Amino acid sequence: MTTSFRRAADRFFKEARLARQRSSTLRKDAQERLDRLIDAAVELYASDGYDVPFEKIAERAGVSRPTLHRNFPDRDALSAAVLKVHM
Repeated sequence: MTTSFRRAADRFFKEARLARQRSSTLRKDAQERLDRLIDAAVELYASDGYDVPFEKIAERAGVSRPTLHRNFPDRDALSAAVLKVHM
């Protein structure tokens, strides 16, 4: 296994752990917003591909782009949450 792949895998699992911790301690409205973001990402990844703009995901979820970035600072964090929910 290459070093860069190992680092990427470690980061992925760290993000998945953080997403799991975040989802277990959220208020109801925050959890609903998080669920909408993940559902929107799944739908748009399926229709537009992985490179869909964050703005489009936020719009589909009905939240602002800063709200999306507050919950998922980068694409890897969002992808880890998507995989956690749908695995």
